[in-house]
Amino acid sequence: MQTIDAPLRRHRHLIPSALIALLYCGSSVPSPLYRVYQSRWHFGDAMLTGVFSVYAVTVVVSLLLFGPLSDRCGRRTLTAVGLAIVTTSMLAFLLAPNVAWLFIARALQGVGVGVAGAALTAAIVDSSPDDSTLGAVRATVWSYLGLGVGVLGSGLLVAYIRDPISKAFVALVIAFSIGLVASWMVAPHRVDPRHWPERRRTALGASGRSLRDLVIYGVGLAVSWAVGGLYLALGPSIASVVTRSPSRVSGAIAISSLGLVGALVAALGARFAAKLQVLVGAPALVAGLAVVVWACVGRSEPSFVAGSVLLASGWGLLSVGSFRAVVGLSNLDNRAAVISVAYLISYCAFSVPTILGGLAVERYGLRETTIVFGVVTALGATGAWVAGLRSIRRRDVAVTTPLAVKLDVGCNRASPSSGPDSWLNH
Repeated sequence: MQTIDAPLRRHRHLIPSALIALLYCGSSVPSPLYRVYQSRWHFGDAMLTGVFSVYAVTVVVSLLLFGPLSDRCGRRTLTAVGLAIVTTSMLAFLLAPNVAWLFIARALQGVGVGVAGAALTAAIVDSSPDDSTLGAVRATVWSYLGLGVGVLGSGLLVAYIRDPISKAFVALVIAFSIGLVASWMVAPHRVDPRHWPERRRTALGASGRSLRDLVIYGVGLAVSWAVGGLYLALGPSIASVVTRSPSRVSGAIAISSLGLVGALVAALGARFAAKLQVLVGAPALVAGLAVVVWACVGRSEPSFVAGSVLLASGWGLLSVGSFRAVVGLSNLDNRAAVISVAYLISYCAFSVPTILGGLAVERYGLRETTIVFGVVTALGATGAWVAGLRSIRRRDVAVTTPLAVKLDVGCNRASPSSGPDSWLNH
């Protein structure tokens, strides 16, 4: 039986990978369309910031409430529920008669992404039981591809199609309906019920080294997604300033490069260890930020393009390396819970600086906000790089330290061969 199932096991990541790409494609499509809604219903930028923030808030809340549930209820069930909610949100976007419906649609989408995202990522990681970090790379690459394709496709629709809203969301309703049917092909992993009582009170047992790794890579995730969130929000505005063109195509290309280039670099860097990805990605992210800020100040289009590519490369390496390291601390019984923790860090870092940045732009201007944000995140990335470098040079005696986590992250440790430090042992 094991021999018969082997070929299926090698390819069982394809369905959840395609579904997570679709999930993040759908989450990024509304961004270029907000300006269309804004011109149609004449609401201000403050309301637009509110529409954006409700998505981030509902993702975080749904991760807190439902993220770990696929460990207990099964990947298939949570994936189907999440995709059904997202499909409903696509219908709400399509039929929205006023701005209040945008809040409802985006809130539903946030709940669906939080429910299905953790389950699908865990399913992809489950498909590589001997190497959890390989599954983490696959999940990251496919989600970045979906992010980039969604933004680029939506931006092109806005630029060249007369009614981009109906075209985009009709296509997404059909795609998510197909995805909902395909979700029943996801492997229905769930934790043995006999393990439930011991995991009600949550604590992640971590040695000195792995505890420090969790903090370091949490900072890496936060820095990378803070940059990604604000770049997705302000990228089109920066592009219009730099290129001196009101066309939305340049903005769509600029922000889609974050996902597309990030996915390519993450895929190419998958053969290297997570720590090495962080150590290379952090300085590349800082350098890319510096070039983008310089391009914004000097209005240099070639510098903006080069800086965007360098920024996306560093972002891809830093985010996927940090995510791989955190996932490497999990095992089969607590995988969705640990992934939920990683997503919580990412979405909090994604949303809060972006909302603050949007408010700062209105008060202080785009150039000043970009410069300040670039400096602050560059300092954070540098701190993560220095801490990661020191953690490689030092080998600690394992002293067990309990890290209280209010999510159901379980209390089993990953084996040394599958953790973020495994490359040091070869």
